[in-house]
Amino acid sequence: MTKSEARKAAFNLMEKMFADATNQGAEAVSEHLMASAYGLGAQIAVSSKPELVPELFNTLVTEMGRGIQMGMMAKHGMVGTVHVRTESVVVERKQ
Repeated sequence: MTKSEARKAAFNLMEKMFADATNQGAEAVSEHLMASAYGLGAQIAVSSKPELVPELFNTLVTEMGRGIQMGMMAKHGMVGTVHVRTESVVVERKQ
C-alpha cells in the first residue's frame, strides 16, 4: 500500500466513523472526537521511541491545523491560515 493509499483509507474510515457519530447527535460527535484523539495519542506512543514522541506529536498537531483550515474553507467558505503552536511536549519516565 502506498502512502497515498494509506492516507485515503484512514481518512475514509475516519469519515465513516464521524458520519455514524453525527447521525447519533452532538454528544456522540464529541465522544468520537475525544476517542479519536486518545487513540491517536496511544498510537504515537506505541509506534515510536519515547524520544521521538514530541516530534510526532508536533507533526500530528500541524496536520490537525491543516485539516481545520481545509474544513473551514469547505464548510464555511472561510479562506485563511490556521496557526498552530505547541509550547512543549516532554516525555518523562517515572521511577
